[in-house]
Amino acid sequence: MDRKRAIREILDSLRDVHHMLESSFRPFLWHNDLTFSQMRILRTVKNSPGIGIKELATSLSITSSAATQQVDNLVRKGYLTRKANTEDRRSLNLRLSANLSNRLEEIETAFIEEMIGRFGVLSDDELAAYAELNRRIANTILEK
Repeated sequence: MDRKRAIREILDSLRDVHHMLESSFRPFLWHNDLTFSQMRILRTVKNSPGIGIKELATSLSITSSAATQQVDNLVRKGYLTRKANTEDRRSLNLRLSANLSNRLEEIETAFIEEMIGRFGVLSDDELAAYAELNRRIANTILEK
């Protein structure tokens, strides 16, 4: 087996899948006046309620300035709230707004329903194996 060739093919297919996912997800985002970057921020805040700007920026591999700009937009739209950190008044804790929590779940559920058909080519066992391999590769990449 030629590992370099196999890795090239995997990278090419990952780019294609990424493009397909973005194209498929775009209508769900536009309908809710969101960008991909904003959705990444909302998902991160959803999974880490109370996260600060610096931690958010680090977890998304963006600058604090870029994170602040995006957060400001999301606060203006009413999607995020900022509260002063009781332990460090210089920092802010981010949370999803009450009205967005349910909507975010609806957006993600609708998108997953759409993706079920795309992954229909795989049996349940194949999908589970693919998910495990993907998790292992992602964890290895993210550790470095």
